[in-house]
Amino acid sequence: MKQEIFYPSPNGDEDNGKKYLGAAWALVICATLSTAVRVWWDDYNMIFGQFVNLVGLGLVTAEVFNGLGRHMYYLQPDQQRRFYLIGWLD
Repeated sequence: MKQEIFYPSPNGDEDNGKKYLGAAWALVICATLSTAVRVWWDDYNMIFGQFVNLVGLGLVTAEVFNGLGRHMYYLQPDQQRRFYLIGWLD
């Protein structure tokens, strides 16, 4: 298997992960509030969908802490492995 070669970003080691995380959390909060307002006793599909949404948000949060939003050149090999693993789960 060929080893990938990553080159430094022209902008340096900038971290855009917090931007992604802020947008993701804002959308999940809106979805949770709209689901909570609408839920009745028979809306199991909506509740399950919101649960899956929250699990996905947890995985995105873990990805940000392991390099999402940063250039691969600046990540350590163990960060790259965890990032790929969590990305595969997500």
